[in-house]
Amino acid sequence: MEKLTKTQGSTPLPGVPTPEQLGKIGRYTRRAFAPEELYVFTAVLCDNQIDRDGERFSEDCLQQLAGLFVGVTGIFDHDPTAAGQHARIFETRVEADPAQPTNCGQPYTALKAEVYMLRTGASQGLMDEIEAGIKKEISISCAIGRSVCSVCGEKMGSCSHIPGKEYAGVPCHIVHQAATDAYEWSFVAVPAQRRAGVTKRAGSRPEAAVPGEAFLAVLGRKYLEQLRAECVRLNCIAVPELSRSQAESMAAGLDPEELEGCVRTLQKAAGRRIPLHPQLGAAPVSGEKDSSAFKI
Repeated sequence: MEKLTKTQGSTPLPGVPTPEQLGKIGRYTRRAFAPEELYVFTAVLCDNQIDRDGERFSEDCLQQLAGLFVGVTGIFDHDPTAAGQHARIFETRVEADPAQPTNCGQPYTALKAEVYMLRTGASQGLMDEIEAGIKKEISISCAIGRSVCSVCGEKMGSCSHIPGKEYAGVPCHIVHQAATDAYEWSFVAVPAQRRAGVTKRAGSRPEAAVPGEAFLAVLGRKYLEQLRAECVRLNCIAVPELSRSQAESMAAGLDPEELEGCVRTLQKAAGRRIPLHPQLGAAPVSGEKDSSAFKI
């Protein structure tokens, strides 16, 4: 293994663990490492803001995730391969900032993690990108045991409230209340949670969304609303026995990927109930050969 020296020229190495951090990292290593062999950084894994998917974590859920994410590995783009493992969480904490309200009116609360990497020539590029703020955004993968509607508190999908809409001034969204497992965390290009990512070492607050993110969020919500509306419309055609309110409740409990799959399936079912027949059909060409084998 290529080992880097404690200084790069006259500049101290960034991210050198403290003795206390080194002791906590030692729970995961098979041998003792010198501080200059490792690189540490702090990251916000998730928080209690309503994210781009219309979801947020409750404070209890953040506390549960804090215990579950200790020791969890870091990869890239949620690709679960050993080749992508590059870092590991060795400590977590939940921090609240009452002076910083969230977009749902609660004090901002975030799950933060201390992460370590092996400092080698092969990892130097990634460390440089982290220090430069290029590799910054983070997304987590976890299992949730209970998610409820923010408006009525019922299990999401069992009520008629639609995420993204307001009811008596209350924005409807999904609240995750119980975490059961933590799988991994990843560096990604566009995280669901705007503030999830590597933080500055000086203990600064999570940075605000970059310009353009609000516009992207609006587009995402609009697309989600269109998907739900199309799912309801096709449900009413394909399954006329189903009431519109039932179709809306079903659509409200689906995430974007599930909605897309549901729309594709319902399009086929609706097409079988109301097939489209052109008024003018093409007349067969005399002597035309069958070329179906060459169709792509």
